[in-house]
Amino acid sequence: MATVVINGTVFVPSLNGSLVNGNDCTPAICSLNYAELLYIPSLGGNAAYLTIFAVLLCAQIVLLAWYRTWSFSVGLICGLLLEIIGYIGRLGLHADVFSFGYFVV
Repeated sequence: MATVVINGTVFVPSLNGSLVNGNDCTPAICSLNYAELLYIPSLGGNAAYLTIFAVLLCAQIVLLAWYRTWSFSVGLICGLLLEIIGYIGRLGLHADVFSFGYFVV
């Protein structure tokens, strides 16, 4: 059974075969085939990488102040900030894998 659109509302088949509103899906109700990812991201792994990148960001800020390498440090700090934002989004996807709003604001 495929998705059905009724009056602009998307309905998807639930695990028991009935149609449910696509906005009401959870892993207990709907198949992960209708989710943004086909798996639930690991909470511990993503939190660990978030912590690692946050520590590296702090270290890079200290190194920027110490060595005054502005061009290199600004690029690296921007990259680390983007990694941190990405892992925050993945932590949000762990809580609700059916919503892509954690990446698109």
